[in-house]
Amino acid sequence: HMKKWFRCVLFLCVGLLLAGSTLVYAEPAADPLWTIAGEKVDPPEVNSPTAILIDKKTGVILYQKDANTAYHPASITKVMTALLTLENCSMDETVKFSYRATHELEDGATHIARTEDEEMCVKDCLYALLLASANEVAQALAEHISGTIEDFGVKMTERAKELGCTNTSFKNPSGLNDEDHFTTAHDMAIIMRQALNTPGFLEIDSTTVYEIPPTNKHSESTWVATKHPLLKGGDTPYDYAIAGKTGYTQIAGNSLVTYAKKDDAELICVIMNSQKGNRSSDTKNLFEYGFNNFTWYSMADDARQRLAEGSDADGPQVE
Repeated sequence: HMKKWFRCVLFLCVGLLLAGSTLVYAEPAADPLWTIAGEKVDPPEVNSPTAILIDKKTGVILYQKDANTAYHPASITKVMTALLTLENCSMDETVKFSYRATHELEDGATHIARTEDEEMCVKDCLYALLLASANEVAQALAEHISGTIEDFGVKMTERAKELGCTNTSFKNPSGLNDEDHFTTAHDMAIIMRQALNTPGFLEIDSTTVYEIPPTNKHSESTWVATKHPLLKGGDTPYDYAIAGKTGYTQIAGNSLVTYAKKDDAELICVIMNSQKGNRSSDTKNLFEYGFNNFTWYSMADDARQRLAEGSDADGPQVE
């Protein structure tokens, strides 16, 4: 039990000393085996060029690989779009699709076939955004909130800076290619953590299938399903994966943001600029590393328990 206790104390003390929400760097040692609580631990196998694993409760970094180098994020950008939507809109607001939102898309961009003057409520837009990764929906939300896609990009970048992101520039709400649209694995972990702490996000982002009701332009329902490979029904499901977002463009490569929970442990993993197969395997390896080698420990609960034990053993305590 001493080994487990030491790990727990080490982990929580770092989080408390850094005021909870601050991220602390944990660079891999030069030794090919890492030392945790005096014990040699194999590092996780990570083939992607950039990756990060953080504790969702505290923001403490458990693993990082080149996590502060900027890459094109592709559609994991939509996590920020969803965050700003939840922070600025009510779920029942009506979003009206413009000509620009429905027509200014790259060839091959994912969509749900919305047309000019079509109307959807914000709630349905968020499901289409996070599950189907619908790009015309991202643009319609941007215009709904900020008036133009460009102004929304400014708002995204400003919000990222407010959250503590240090190397992020957003130019559009979708993540479609723009040389000035970039972020880091570290910054995306910060954004995902804030999103998960925002009411409404987890309920939507953890849904695997959703029915969008008929609209003024579509007489039938539109079904959308998650593209995340690690969620239930995905290509390579992982038991503890709960929510997340995928991304891909030819320039950005494959990106993946994932939230997983096992017992009391809650972790966030970000992979960027990866091969399609590697993003899933790297994410699983990092989660297993985190779940198997770190334990949440409450010093406050322990202090109360020790006080109670002391009271039982030594008689009444003087206040």
